[in-house]
Amino acid sequence: MGLYLKFLWLALCLLLSLASAQSWQPKCTEILKLEPQKFVQIYLEKNTYRGDSRPESEIIAIWTNCQRASNNTKLKNNPKLMARIESLRRLETTFFDAQFFFALIDGGYSSITGSAGSVIQTQQNFFEPYLEYHLGVVIGLALSKSGAVTSSSIKARHAKAATSLEAEVRQKSLGADKNVDPETIKNLPIDLKNYVQNWENAALQFRGAYAEIYQLVGQPADITSTTILEFLALGYY
Repeated sequence: MGLYLKFLWLALCLLLSLASAQSWQPKCTEILKLEPQKFVQIYLEKNTYRGDSRPESEIIAIWTNCQRASNNTKLKNNPKLMARIESLRRLETTFFDAQFFFALIDGGYSSITGSAGSVIQTQQNFFEPYLEYHLGVVIGLALSKSGAVTSSSIKARHAKAATSLEAEVRQKSLGADKNVDPETIKNLPIDLKNYVQNWENAALQFRGAYAEIYQLVGQPADITSTTILEFLALGYY
């Protein structure tokens, strides 16, 4: 066998051995040491030639599930706090779903393929790890004395975040024609025509979610409530 053919044979054997190897599936304790996107990167690097070709949205869900399990473990002996966190998770998901919808319209649905529904689902998958990480921070604060810490600077941060959020809610409530370039709306694909017509419904969800979040955890103006409001004000989309 010539040297070139021998090299090809060895390369083929290596690829076959990698493909047949068990995919890299680390424990949650190892996964959560990595940022979500870093975990996706390493997962792809380790499993590309091992027959694991799942999409990134499914890979990042592995990280999300680990963080959610960690959060739930911390809450298992505190049913009241668990119920509040479940409510906060639901409300923040509604808040950011509406925010993504606004971004989708304002961006003219550019460079996005497939139906709007599938795009929204994909974005939810990529947002969820950051939501779960945020909830983990909130849980840590709520379970410690430091969560009730307040000061003049914390109160100022709380007021700044609340003012910013209230301004955003008011602006979005004005409707699509006051938020989006008319030409953008005119040139939107068919997928989004009904979304534009229902902008008001999304604004209602946005406004309602924020109001419920504030009622649930917006006061007193301590580090816990401030952390939550700043997360909302920072935005994701």
